[in-house]
Amino acid sequence: MSLATATTWFFNFVLAVTWPSLEAAFTNPGAFSWYAGWNIVGFFLVLLFLPETKGKTLEELNAVFDVQLSQLVAYGWAELAYFWKKYARREPAVRPQVPRPEKSDATGGTAA
Repeated sequence: MSLATATTWFFNFVLAVTWPSLEAAFTNPGAFSWYAGWNIVGFFLVLLFLPETKGKTLEELNAVFDVQLSQLVAYGWAELAYFWKKYARREPAVRPQVPRPEKSDATGGTAA
């Protein structure tokens, strides 16, 4: 909890320090747009590069973090398409499968 509080206060400090110069350079709507743009970038970074770990045991977490980055990114895009189709377009949609790590055999190759 202390780490979460420290992070919040750190970013409050960053906003307090950067706001006057952004307001002078961009005006109020421009400064808010600058911060909004960074929030959008952060949304996509979290969506594509951070695996879901909610409700996983420690053993399951090993498997979650063994998934290749390309599979994780593909899953993130598939999830975004699923939510867009289901909630924005109100169409039936099939939720994408969570990527599983490839199992390797004793020779170092991947098992079929």
